[in-house]
Amino acid sequence: MRGKLDSRLHHRLRELESRPQRGEPDDPALGAQRVGVWVEFSSQGGLEAAKAAGFRPDTVAGDIAGGTVALRDLEAVAASEGVVSVRSVQQYRRLLKDSVPAIHADHSTVTTVGGGSGAGAIVGVVDTGIDVLHHNFRKSDGTTRILALLDLTLRQTISITGAATGGTFTLAWSGLAKTPLSSPLPNTGALPFSASAGAIQTALLAMRNAAGAAVVNAADITVVYSVEGPPFIELIESQDDGVWGHQHGEGLHHIGLWEDDVTARLAELAAQGITADLEIFLGDDVLYAAYLPPSALHNTRLEIVTRQRPG
Repeated sequence: MRGKLDSRLHHRLRELESRPQRGEPDDPALGAQRVGVWVEFSSQGGLEAAKAAGFRPDTVAGDIAGGTVALRDLEAVAASEGVVSVRSVQQYRRLLKDSVPAIHADHSTVTTVGGGSGAGAIVGVVDTGIDVLHHNFRKSDGTTRILALLDLTLRQTISITGAATGGTFTLAWSGLAKTPLSSPLPNTGALPFSASAGAIQTALLAMRNAAGAAVVNAADITVVYSVEGPPFIELIESQDDGVWGHQHGEGLHHIGLWEDDVTARLAELAAQGITADLEIFLGDDVLYAAYLPPSALHNTRLEIVTRQRPG
């Protein structure tokens, strides 16, 4: 079954097994060392068989799962019924000669900023989170170097690590790109850098727009989708209120339909007097999905979801 292993994994396995032939002592710790792999399987049973053989998945997408496996269990995982292949996780590093042009850092408008020093250039960081208190984000006088933060998550929560010695910051809501709010923007007011995450979250939830409505609605939503389908089954943990509120009870919550253009479909429905109960955006102005009121279809709620997958 070693034919299912890629050359990198095959080489590592041979290195481990040839230790006695080279006069090197057996080291159980080497066999227990876990390596990152991608496992391709032909059925859900193949994934379960691989897990039983020692594979620990942390990501599953269709018929491929990413995770780790001990070196000593590689052969057993590869030999599992339903497993098609086992490939190593490879890391790639871009050298400066590649990465600088890739982000257009050598563009004339960048190299001329600050007389060629780059001083004053605006740098964008895309990440799952940053430590706003890190010294790299602070000026020599202690004020922040961060111009703005854009939160693209549905949770809209903030956590802070580190220890601040002073200074304040303000969080503001500018609205959607297609419907920006006019000044003054709803904001939290000045918050000390020493504020706790809970205090910041409270300030976010207290922000109100000109009409007096809340602009941030935080929620932890747990959603699980079935692997096999169609039809696909979606399980949603109920919330205290709203579309996913406890008041709806257990049972069928909604039927989801793929849509090429959610915005256009909502416009058509609006012309018929039907407006969505909830619209879900990805980023500023990408309408991802919308929930229609149950009254629009014989007390059955519909969710229309874009076919375009987020990139």
